Amino acid sequence: MSKKKLYCVILLVCLLCCACGKKEGYNALSYQVTENDTLFICDAEQWGNSRQTKLSNWVTDFKCIQLENSDTALVKGWKVYITDNYIGVLDEQAFKLFNHQGKFLCNIGRTGQGPGEYKVLYGATLNEKFDKICLAPFYGKSLLEYNFRGEFLQSIDVSVIVKGQVRYQPDGSLLLTHLQFANSPTFQYLHVDTTGIKTYINDDSKLVSSIDEEGNFIGFNNEIWAGNNTSEFTYHIFETDTLY
Repeated sequence: MSKKKLYCVILLVCLLCCACGKKEGYNALSYQVTENDTLFICDAEQWGNSRQTKLSNWVTDFKCIQLENSDTALVKGWKVYITDNYIGVLDEQAFKLFNHQGKFLCNIGRTGQGPGEYKVLYGATLNEKFDKICLAPFYGKSLLEYNFRGEFLQSIDVSVIVKGQVRYQPDGSLLLTHLQFANSPTFQYLHVDTTGIKTYINDDSKLVSSIDEEGNFIGFNNEIWAGNNTSEFTYHIFETDTLY
Protein backbone atom coordinates (compact mmCIF):
# COMPACT_ATOMS: atom_id res chain seq x y z
CA MET A 1 0.00 0.00 0.00
CA SER A 2 1.37 3.41 -0.92
CA LYS A 3 2.05 5.94 1.81
CA LYS A 4 -0.35 8.39 0.16
CA LYS A 5 -3.22 6.07 1.03
CA LEU A 6 -2.17 5.45 4.63
CA TYR A 7 -4.09 8.21 6.38
CA CYS A 8 -7.27 7.49 4.46
CA VAL A 9 -7.06 3.80 5.31
CA ILE A 10 -6.46 4.45 9.01
CA LEU A 11 -9.53 6.68 9.18
CA LEU A 12 -11.65 4.07 7.45
CA VAL A 13 -10.41 1.36 9.78
CA CYS A 14 -11.35 3.44 12.82
CA LEU A 15 -14.84 3.95 11.44
CA LEU A 16 -15.16 0.27 10.67
CA CYS A 17 -14.06 -0.84 14.12
CA CYS A 18 -16.42 1.57 15.85
CA ALA A 19 -19.58 1.29 13.89
CA CYS A 20 -19.79 -0.64 10.66
CA GLY A 21 -21.17 -4.02 9.91
CA LYS A 22 -21.68 -5.64 6.57
CA LYS A 23 -24.78 -6.13 4.46
CA GLU A 24 -26.20 -9.55 3.86
CA GLY A 25 -24.47 -11.11 0.87
CA TYR A 26 -21.48 -8.74 0.90
CA ASN A 27 -17.97 -9.65 1.98
CA ALA A 28 -17.13 -5.96 2.10
CA LEU A 29 -18.68 -2.67 1.10
CA SER A 30 -16.53 -1.10 -1.56
CA TYR A 31 -16.45 1.34 -4.45
CA GLN A 32 -14.23 0.48 -7.39
CA VAL A 33 -12.31 3.58 -8.52
CA THR A 34 -9.98 2.06 -11.10
CA GLU A 35 -8.85 -1.42 -11.98
CA ASN A 36 -5.96 -1.28 -9.49
CA ASP A 37 -7.32 1.10 -6.87
CA THR A 38 -10.29 0.50 -4.54
CA LEU A 39 -11.74 2.65 -1.80
CA PHE A 40 -13.64 0.81 0.95
CA ILE A 41 -16.70 2.50 2.41
CA CYS A 42 -19.13 1.85 5.25
CA ASP A 43 -22.93 1.85 5.10
CA ALA A 44 -24.40 4.32 7.60
CA GLU A 45 -27.47 2.09 7.96
CA GLN A 46 -25.28 -0.55 9.56
CA TRP A 47 -23.88 1.69 12.30
CA GLY A 48 -26.02 -0.01 14.92
CA ASN A 49 -23.97 -3.16 14.49
CA SER A 50 -20.25 -3.73 14.95
CA ARG A 51 -17.64 -6.31 14.17
CA GLN A 52 -13.94 -6.64 14.84
CA THR A 53 -11.23 -6.59 12.21
CA LYS A 54 -7.46 -6.69 12.42
CA LEU A 55 -5.46 -3.62 11.48
CA SER A 56 -3.08 -5.93 9.63
CA ASN A 57 -5.90 -6.76 7.20
CA TRP A 58 -5.80 -3.16 6.01
CA VAL A 59 -2.31 -1.78 6.61
CA THR A 60 1.04 -3.40 5.82
CA ASP A 61 3.21 -0.60 7.26
CA PHE A 62 2.54 2.02 9.91
CA LYS A 63 4.60 4.47 11.93
CA CYS A 64 4.06 7.57 14.05
CA ILE A 65 6.35 10.52 13.25
CA GLN A 66 6.98 13.29 15.73
CA LEU A 67 7.71 16.45 13.77
CA GLU A 68 10.51 18.70 14.96
CA ASN A 69 9.17 21.31 17.39
CA SER A 70 11.79 24.03 17.04
CA ASP A 71 10.61 27.60 16.54
CA THR A 72 11.40 27.55 12.82
CA ALA A 73 9.55 24.25 12.31
CA LEU A 74 6.28 25.16 14.03
CA VAL A 75 3.28 25.07 11.72
CA LYS A 76 -0.45 24.74 12.18
CA GLY A 77 -1.30 21.39 10.64
CA TRP A 78 -4.07 21.90 8.08
CA LYS A 79 -3.20 19.75 5.07
CA VAL A 80 -0.49 17.09 4.90
CA TYR A 81 1.20 15.78 1.74
CA ILE A 82 3.27 12.58 1.94
CA THR A 83 5.76 11.22 -0.60
CA ASP A 84 8.25 8.35 -0.31
CA ASN A 85 10.81 10.50 1.52
CA TYR A 86 9.12 13.77 2.48
CA ILE A 87 6.23 15.21 4.46
CA GLY A 88 4.84 18.58 3.45
CA VAL A 89 2.64 20.44 5.93
CA LEU A 90 0.52 23.33 4.75
CA ASP A 91 -1.44 25.92 6.61
CA GLU A 92 -2.94 28.99 4.98
CA GLN A 93 0.26 31.05 5.23
CA ALA A 94 3.11 28.55 5.23
CA PHE A 95 4.39 25.35 3.65
CA LYS A 96 7.07 23.47 5.57
CA LEU A 97 8.99 20.42 4.43
CA PHE A 98 10.07 17.56 6.72
CA ASN A 99 11.70 14.19 6.14
CA HIS A 100 10.28 10.89 7.40
CA GLN A 101 12.26 11.19 10.62
CA GLY A 102 10.38 14.41 11.39
CA LYS A 103 13.39 16.66 10.81
CA PHE A 104 12.50 20.11 9.49
CA LEU A 105 14.22 20.72 6.15
CA CYS A 106 13.10 24.11 4.87
CA ASN A 107 10.28 26.53 4.18
CA ILE A 108 8.82 26.39 0.70
CA GLY A 109 8.34 30.02 -0.31
CA ARG A 110 7.13 32.66 2.12
CA THR A 111 4.37 35.18 2.58
CA GLY A 112 4.70 38.41 0.66
CA GLN A 113 4.02 39.96 -2.72
CA GLY A 114 7.35 39.45 -4.51
CA PRO A 115 8.53 36.67 -6.86
CA GLY A 116 8.03 33.27 -5.27
CA GLU A 117 5.93 34.72 -2.45
CA TYR A 118 2.27 34.20 -1.65
CA LYS A 119 -0.47 35.64 0.51
CA VAL A 120 -2.75 32.71 1.43
CA LEU A 121 -2.33 29.09 0.30
CA TYR A 122 -4.97 26.44 -0.32
CA GLY A 123 -3.42 23.42 -2.09
CA ALA A 124 -0.09 21.75 -2.91
CA THR A 125 1.46 18.83 -4.76
CA LEU A 126 4.94 17.23 -4.54
CA ASN A 127 6.88 15.29 -7.17
CA GLU A 128 10.18 13.78 -6.04
CA LYS A 129 11.05 12.41 -9.48
CA PHE A 130 11.15 15.89 -11.03
CA ASP A 131 12.28 17.69 -7.84
CA LYS A 132 9.26 19.98 -7.88
CA ILE A 133 6.70 21.32 -5.43
CA CYS A 134 3.73 23.33 -6.66
CA LEU A 135 1.63 25.57 -4.41
CA ALA A 136 -1.85 26.85 -5.27
CA PRO A 137 -3.36 30.00 -3.73
CA PHE A 138 -6.62 30.53 -1.90
CA TYR A 139 -7.27 33.22 -4.51
CA GLY A 140 -4.89 34.47 -7.15
CA LYS A 141 -3.68 34.27 -10.72
CA SER A 142 -0.58 32.07 -10.53
CA LEU A 143 0.69 28.68 -9.42
CA LEU A 144 4.15 28.72 -7.83
CA GLU A 145 6.79 26.03 -8.38
CA TYR A 146 9.83 25.33 -6.17
CA ASN A 147 12.39 22.57 -5.77
CA PHE A 148 12.76 20.46 -2.62
CA ARG A 149 15.41 22.86 -1.29
CA GLY A 150 12.84 25.64 -1.22
CA GLU A 151 14.28 27.50 -4.21
CA PHE A 152 11.73 29.28 -6.40
CA LEU A 153 11.58 27.92 -9.95
CA GLN A 154 8.76 29.66 -11.77
CA SER A 155 5.32 31.23 -11.67
CA ILE A 156 2.65 29.63 -13.87
CA ASP A 157 0.19 32.36 -14.79
CA VAL A 158 -3.49 31.42 -14.92
CA SER A 159 -6.49 33.65 -15.57
CA VAL A 160 -7.85 33.14 -12.05
CA ILE A 161 -7.57 30.53 -9.29
CA VAL A 162 -10.18 30.21 -6.55
CA LYS A 163 -9.23 27.69 -3.85
CA GLY A 164 -6.97 25.75 -6.20
CA GLN A 165 -6.17 22.06 -5.93
CA VAL A 166 -3.21 20.71 -7.93
CA ARG A 167 -1.71 17.35 -8.82
CA TYR A 168 1.47 16.32 -10.65
CA GLN A 169 0.94 13.65 -13.27
CA PRO A 170 3.48 10.80 -13.70
CA ASP A 171 5.00 12.59 -16.71
CA GLY A 172 5.63 15.77 -14.69
CA SER A 173 2.71 17.75 -16.12
CA LEU A 174 0.29 19.60 -13.83
CA LEU A 175 -3.44 19.36 -13.30
CA LEU A 176 -5.40 22.16 -11.63
CA THR A 177 -9.03 22.38 -10.56
CA HIS A 178 -10.72 25.06 -8.50
CA LEU A 179 -14.07 26.60 -7.57
CA GLN A 180 -15.83 27.97 -10.64
CA PHE A 181 -18.65 30.40 -9.88
CA ALA A 182 -21.86 30.22 -11.89
CA ASN A 183 -22.19 33.99 -12.26
CA SER A 184 -18.64 34.38 -13.64
CA PRO A 185 -17.55 31.06 -15.19
CA THR A 186 -13.88 30.67 -16.13
CA PHE A 187 -12.62 27.08 -16.41
CA GLN A 188 -12.92 23.93 -14.32
CA TYR A 189 -9.69 22.15 -15.22
CA LEU A 190 -6.29 23.20 -16.46
CA HIS A 191 -3.56 20.93 -17.79
CA VAL A 192 -0.03 22.33 -18.06
CA ASP A 193 2.33 20.04 -19.95
CA THR A 194 6.08 19.85 -19.37
CA THR A 195 6.72 22.45 -22.08
CA GLY A 196 4.34 24.95 -20.51
CA ILE A 197 1.44 24.52 -22.95
CA LYS A 198 -1.88 25.08 -21.17
CA THR A 199 -5.17 23.36 -21.97
CA TYR A 200 -8.32 24.76 -20.34
CA ILE A 201 -11.41 22.56 -19.92
CA ASN A 202 -14.91 23.68 -18.94
CA ASP A 203 -17.46 21.66 -16.99
CA ASP A 204 -20.70 23.47 -16.25
CA SER A 205 -21.90 20.63 -14.02
CA LYS A 206 -19.33 21.70 -11.39
CA LEU A 207 -20.41 25.36 -11.18
CA VAL A 208 -21.14 26.60 -7.65
CA SER A 209 -23.29 29.51 -6.58
CA SER A 210 -21.40 32.52 -5.26
CA ILE A 211 -24.52 34.54 -4.33
CA ASP A 212 -27.22 33.63 -1.81
CA GLU A 213 -30.94 34.33 -2.17
CA GLU A 214 -30.49 37.79 -0.68
CA GLY A 215 -27.73 38.73 -3.10
CA ASN A 216 -24.86 38.35 -0.64
CA PHE A 217 -21.52 36.94 -1.82
CA ILE A 218 -20.94 33.54 -0.21
CA GLY A 219 -18.69 31.91 -2.82
CA PHE A 220 -15.61 31.49 -0.65
CA ASN A 221 -17.66 29.56 1.92
CA ASN A 222 -17.66 26.63 -0.52
CA GLU A 223 -14.77 24.16 -0.26
CA ILE A 224 -13.02 21.92 -2.76
CA TRP A 225 -11.16 18.97 -1.26
CA ALA A 226 -8.69 16.59 -2.94
CA GLY A 227 -7.43 13.83 -0.68
CA ASN A 228 -4.70 12.63 -3.08
CA ASN A 229 -5.32 9.07 -1.88
CA THR A 230 -6.27 7.48 -5.21
CA SER A 231 -4.38 7.00 -8.44
CA GLU A 232 -6.74 9.43 -10.16
CA PHE A 233 -7.08 13.16 -9.44
CA THR A 234 -10.36 12.88 -7.52
CA TYR A 235 -11.92 15.73 -5.57
CA HIS A 236 -15.15 16.85 -3.90
CA ILE A 237 -16.86 20.23 -3.83
CA PHE A 238 -18.77 21.07 -0.66
CA GLU A 239 -21.34 23.78 -1.16
CA THR A 240 -22.38 26.04 1.70
CA ASP A 241 -25.25 24.56 3.69
CA THR A 242 -24.65 26.10 7.12
CA LEU A 243 -25.51 29.46 8.63
CA TYR A 244 -22.48 31.35 9.98
